[in-house]
Amino acid sequence: GSVPLIPLQVVPNQWQAGKNYQLTLNGSDFVAGMELRFGDGVKVKTAPKIITSSLAQMEVEVASNAQPGVRRLQLAHVGANVLGEEEDGLVG
Repeated sequence: GSVPLIPLQVVPNQWQAGKNYQLTLNGSDFVAGMELRFGDGVKVKTAPKIITSSLAQMEVEVASNAQPGVRRLQLAHVGANVLGEEEDGLVG
């Protein structure tokens, strides 16, 4: 079946290489144990902390050699099914 896209806003969404960021995620249907992947060069330091079903916080580390450009954020529930993808997160 088709993968439902979850509208997801990441704040801040512009990052610099070699820095750590505390991210606020706004979306819907957040659940404990969900996993986010930002692609090569962006490491998740802390698992998403679910504040409400539409608000979460997490910390990421951007590698000093991370390639500039837009990151495609993948959000997955436990079981590794990708729930949605959002073009967000800009390294530059």
